[in-house]
Order: sequence, then C-alpha cells, then structure tokens
Amino acid sequence: MNLKTGVAILAAICVVLAVVLIVINNQADVQQKKAAGAISDLSNQVVNANDEIIGLHQVNLMLTNDLAASRQDVLTFSNNLAQTSSALTETKASLQSAQDQITNLDAHVADLQAQNQAL
Repeated sequence: MNLKTGVAILAAICVVLAVVLIVINNQADVQQKKAAGAISDLSNQVVNANDEIIGLHQVNLMLTNDLAASRQDVLTFSNNLAQTSSALTETKASLQSAQDQITNLDAHVADLQAQNQAL
C-alpha cells in the first residue's frame, strides 16, 4: 500500500503541477496580450506624434517664410519712407523759395505801381 499511496501522492502532485502550469500559462497569455495592446497603443502615439511634428515643421517653415517676406516689406517701406521724406523736404524748400519769390514780386509790383502813380 505504500507504493500505491506514493503513486497516488505523485499523481496528485503531477495534477497540481499541471494545474499550476496551465494557470501560469494563461496568466502569461493575458499579460502578453496586455503588453501587445500597450505596444500597439504606444506605436500609434509615436506615429501620431511624428505626424504632428511634420505638421509643425511645415507651419514653422511657412512662418519663417512669412517673416522673411515681412522683413523685406518693412525694408521696402522704410526705403519708401526715406524717399518720401526727402521729397517732402525738397518740396518744402521749393515752396519756401516760391513764396519768397512771390513776396519779392509783390513788393516789386507795389513799387512799380507806386512809381506809376507818381507819374
């Protein structure tokens, strides 16, 4: 009976070990599926992040180009302002000269009218 009892105990241990092996295997499968899902999610996040980075690079490039164009426009406007200011200064000087000539001519006309009246 000792032998039968030993065999029964060994058989029971084998059954317990088989059950433990099945449970551990199932847990490993569940853990592997969770890990695969997490990897898939993280991979999708990386792809989305890369797409967003590409989009931001394009926006950055457009903004850089817009900035360069704006700087060129500012330079053009600055040059135009300088030219306009110079033209305005010349026009003011010309106007002052014309006003002085008109004043001189008015004075000369007044003198001539006075001489004409005297004759």
